[in-house]
Order: sequence, then structure tokens, then C-alpha cells
Amino acid sequence: MQEEIMQEEIYQEYLPFYSPEFDAKTFLEHDMSNLEKTSHIDSIALFTQSNLSATPLITIAIPSYKRVDTLKIALDSALAQTAREPLAGGGEAHMNIEIIVVENTDDFDSITPIQTLLEKDYKNHLTYYRNRENLGMFGNANRCLSLAKAEWVCILHDDDILMPDYTSKMLGLIAKVPQNTSLISGKPFFFYTNDADKKYKHIAPPKEDLIYKSKKSIKKILKFLLFGKVAKYLEQKLPDEITINNSIYPSCLLHNKSLCLKFGGYNQKFYPADDWLFHIRCAKASHVYLADFISHKYRYDINASFDKKTLVGTFIIFCLHMLENAKIHTLYKHYLIKQTYKAVAYDANVEGVREKIQEFVLRKNIDISKPKFLEKLIGKFYNIKYFK
Repeated sequence: MQEEIMQEEIYQEYLPFYSPEFDAKTFLEHDMSNLEKTSHIDSIALFTQSNLSATPLITIAIPSYKRVDTLKIALDSALAQTAREPLAGGGEAHMNIEIIVVENTDDFDSITPIQTLLEKDYKNHLTYYRNRENLGMFGNANRCLSLAKAEWVCILHDDDILMPDYTSKMLGLIAKVPQNTSLISGKPFFFYTNDADKKYKHIAPPKEDLIYKSKKSIKKILKFLLFGKVAKYLEQKLPDEITINNSIYPSCLLHNKSLCLKFGGYNQKFYPADDWLFHIRCAKASHVYLADFISHKYRYDINASFDKKTLVGTFIIFCLHMLENAKIHTLYKHYLIKQTYKAVAYDANVEGVREKIQEFVLRKNIDISKPKFLEKLIGKFYNIKYFK
């Protein structure tokens, strides 16, 4: 009876992670069934982008679901790209940047507010697909990759904003990276609406005042003296580094279509953290790069990353991957898990998260006490290497 009560309190999607038989090594496997599971579900093009080059240089793909106001802002940022220039060919101008919206729908036959917006304001300026069934967040990301005509695909979340020079900067980077490169990430500028800066101040980037800049300079010096690391404009990121600092940003991430599909794409089974896991899988099988420029504006307040269910699932997957797969110092693992627990269970201040996590922590016998002296020492030392 007690077991039944406990299982009722666990999110059903996360139940497999509680099992003693669950193998976290599956997080790192390229699973081609990700694409096969949804291959029978059609995506119908309701209208297409006019005057598009037969071989566009970049596709900006926006997976969307029930967000109209922020989608419009995201779309306008895609249409404002400085590299979105017509190419002369056969006496007719052809656009070299493809823009697609792929909408997840719960009822394909109903006209949605998104359809109304796109047909009214964006017809001929982009290609609009509707999925006959809801593919889920990661399933729709995979569908964006499959539908894109370009070899390089920017997946723009429908609540974020591209910087005007995104495509021009990325085209320059594409020419520099090795052929076996699957992902290129820029950096976000974080912004808030609806007083979200107060709600998320515990995780928001610090203000870049004189003290912050001084600390950053000291850390750069220590990073070089202790680890021989020098900051680069374009830096390859390795799997364990992405595991530790999540340094590849999911929104506005540029994907090499062929390689990402070859690796099996995103895995809906590992929702909500498979964007992070996918970046790690890509880094194990290919080159992954972070460029030191602001590529997009990342909106905090509408982001689903901070709801209770997402926080619980992210913590569970983080712990399993960190304990089973990360090739880092054991005490540093403990330190990172304890710091993450504090951030999710207390700092986030989301009601019910701590109680949901407790059952998982007890079953897996994970130590979530305050970091011990040696753990703190090791943690601070390695943080110099892995964090800015």
C-alpha cells in the first residue's frame, strides 16, 4: 500500500528513472527510434515561402505550441536578419535564408490562433507546417530538422529573439569549423518581462559592475595559471564540460542537419533534459562549439524550465547522468549534485519541488546534505576551470 501511495506521488513520465534497473548509460546512446516513432505522423505545409533559393544557407526553424504573442516577436527577429539577402539567379531574386514554423496541434482540424496570425501577417514570408498530431517538444524539434531545406538549422524557440546579425555571424563560423561539427552555439542575453527579474533573481546572471568584472578578470588569470586555459572566441566544448556547466545553449542553437539526424536527434523519453543530453551525445561523436558573441535574447518569465514538473525531472536526470556517466572527480560530483539540489529545492522557491525530489533521493540514496569542507574545496577549485 505504501508503495502505491509513493508511486501516485511520482510523475508517471519519470517512473522509469526510479527503477533500480534503469541504466543511465542509455542517456548517451544514439537512438534512431526517436525519428521512427513519429515518422507516420504527417506535417502538412499550409503555405510556403516564396522566392526561396533551392539551396538556402541556413534554415531558421521555429517549433511552436500555443504561443502567439511571443511567436510574432520571434518571427520578426528571423525576418530582420542582416544576412537574409536575395541571391540573383535567372533574373529572379531568391532568398538564401529559409524560415519555417512547425506547429504542434492537439486538434489538427481546428484553426488555431497561430494559424490565424501566420495567414494574416506572414504568408509568402515563411513556410508554415502543422503536425497532424502533437509530437511533443523534442519530437517537434526533430521534425524541424527533418523539414529544413538547409544543411544548417537554427532552432529558434518561440519565446526567444534572434539578434539581427545571427545568420551573418553563423555563416562566418560555418566556414571555420571542421567538417565533423554538429552544433554551434552563441551566448544569450537574458531579459525579463512581468517582473520576472524579481522571481528569478537567484539564478539570473549578476550585474556586470566593476566588482563582477574584477572577479571575472581574476578568474581568467587563475584559469590560465592552474589549467592553462585561455578564453577563445570559438571554443570546442567536450562532453564532461557540457555536463558540468551546460555551456551549449538550446535556443537558437545551430544544428548540422545531417549529423544531428544521424545521431538520432532528440529523445522525448528523456524529457525535460534531453536538450542537455543531446548536446553531450553530439560532443562525444563530433565537434561542438561555443562562440563568444550574443546570438539571441532569452526570455525568463514564460520559460517552462522553471515549473515544478520540469525542475523535478531535470534534477532527476542530472543526478543519474552525473553519478553514472560523468568522468570527473568524485567529490566534485557530490558538490555539484548538492549545489543543484539547493538551487532546485530551495532557491527556485517553487512549491512542492522539494517534496517531489525527496522520494527519488531516498530511493537512490543520494547525499543532499550541505557540502563538506573537502567537497567545497574541490568544488571551488574545479569551478575555476569550468565556469566563467
